[in-house]
Amino acid sequence: GEMNDVAVMIAKKAVNSFVRTPFKTIKDDLFLKELLDSLAMSGIANEIAGSSLPTSGSEHLISHALDKGSTRPQLHGIQVGVATYLMSLVQDHRYQRVRTIFTDTGFFDYVETLDLDIEEYRKAIDLAPSMKPFRHTYLHEEIYREQAKALLTEDEILRTIAIFRYINPEANIRLAAGRALLKNDGEEAFRAGASATITGNMLTTVACATIRSDREMLKKMGRNVEPDYPR
Repeated sequence: GEMNDVAVMIAKKAVNSFVRTPFKTIKDDLFLKELLDSLAMSGIANEIAGSSLPTSGSEHLISHALDKGSTRPQLHGIQVGVATYLMSLVQDHRYQRVRTIFTDTGFFDYVETLDLDIEEYRKAIDLAPSMKPFRHTYLHEEIYREQAKALLTEDEILRTIAIFRYINPEANIRLAAGRALLKNDGEEAFRAGASATITGNMLTTVACATIRSDREMLKKMGRNVEPDYPR
């Protein structure tokens, strides 16, 4: 159905108010107050809209699909939280803010203890549109489903890079043709700890970025791209 503009405004206010709340621990009175206020405002938004549409999108469809197909379904909030971060990456919309709040609250730390099955998430992404076929979300379009599944693999790669950098802080971690599978030509991989790349028009890098685009990307990240040899 049609989206109610007032419901959208309230739902957005609920999220923004919460994620901008300063806190030291999740037991802080202000943090808990803002959390409950945001949940209440979300409920009001849904009531105005006459459905859960203002606060339930692709991330909830993934959770419903996991409920249906997972051998070890998790709590609703866990599944929706993981899917929220994933879909913020797909939509390229405020994923840094989502990452920050999930990191600062310890959500990611807890999720890492659950040993979630990525293959189940891949299947859930494909199944998601059938959970509510009368709605239209990002996951109702194949291009975004494929992007979401690719990001699941990318996240594994980024985690591996970060761990390797922690273990070997002085080592060069070099990317090659595989970074063509990563978002933004592997920008997040460099942020995670990669320190070198094979680039240019070579057999193993033909699908990757050009030397010029690599230099521009790394400069924007504040990296030194000048050669350490005389010109």
